[in-house]
Amino acid sequence: MRFFPSASSLSTACGHDEFTMMPTIEIPPKHEYLSSHLRLRSARYGHAAYATCGGVLWLTSTTCKQKDHLSSRKMTILITGGTGNTGLRLAQRLHDANYSVLLTTRSKPVPAPLKSVQFDWADTSTHENPFNADPNIDRIYVVVPRVQDMLGTVKPFIELALAKGVKRIVLITSTQTGTSNGSPGMSAVQKYVTELGVDYCVLRPTWFIENFGNWAHFANGIRDENVIMSATGDGRVALVAVDDIVDVAFSALVDEKSHNTHHILVGPELLSYAEAAAVFSQVLGQEITHKQLTDQEFIDMHTANGAYKGVAEFFLSLEKLVASGNEGAFFHAEGKVVGKRRLVDYVTENKDLWIPKCGS
Repeated sequence: MRFFPSASSLSTACGHDEFTMMPTIEIPPKHEYLSSHLRLRSARYGHAAYATCGGVLWLTSTTCKQKDHLSSRKMTILITGGTGNTGLRLAQRLHDANYSVLLTTRSKPVPAPLKSVQFDWADTSTHENPFNADPNIDRIYVVVPRVQDMLGTVKPFIELALAKGVKRIVLITSTQTGTSNGSPGMSAVQKYVTELGVDYCVLRPTWFIENFGNWAHFANGIRDENVIMSATGDGRVALVAVDDIVDVAFSALVDEKSHNTHHILVGPELLSYAEAAAVFSQVLGQEITHKQLTDQEFIDMHTANGAYKGVAEFFLSLEKLVASGNEGAFFHAEGKVVGKRRLVDYVTENKDLWIPKCGS
């Protein structure tokens, strides 16, 4: 169950169908793989083409000189949330593949040679800034701000973008968005974008692997107390890596033919938090355990880390979806895209995050 290989290694775009065929990995028949249009992508789009033959997944690798439909028209991709988890990596991937890209940021600088423009969802006076900086923007990656009125905040900018000539929107939400368990605000934005009548793609990832390094209660708990604390019980989740999300976002933005669909994005393995703790134990060489928290302990932990009580209660509701098996069920969703990066890969590559510093 893998989205294979990564788009980062397959970003050369071509103007014709010259390619070679290479066997890559044998497919166990019991495993479900990519949705049809991701499994078999025409080489003329300039990215990986996938096909199955005799139980083998084949990659048709392009061999022609770079020539892509975006750069030839000098169009630009705008990345909102340009310094966030997915936005910055996506921008770097696009830049490395010779696409014109512009990031938005409220105040943080972006690493050179990437270009950014000051932008604030809540300040409509900044909404023209991206188009003043680059009038060639024709597609946008949208990271919805975490505000009370999400649609009311996002809609004015989307309307402006369409008036400025934007033709495609790639939106990132979550697995639960659009379901009875999803955020009503995020669900409203998702519905709005899919009904605009323009090219679109909605990315709906499950929980990020990187949460173990980015969220204080996980990172500090593992490093300082040898424990992962959660309210997930024995529930499992198919943790997905940011780089795997970026692979699909990259394709959704640059493929000549728009995806016009939702992609459920999951990782290649279902893990409980106790099983995740065992992975940390193996890699770090010390015992890490999972501590199941009561509802009140969970809320107290988050408020002690600076979260509002309402935010803590919201995160508790999400962890209960893991505990109930609801989140893990997306691993078996029809048409899902399965990443290739496992938790053990992430922990191995970043183990210094959880090793106590000398003197601490």
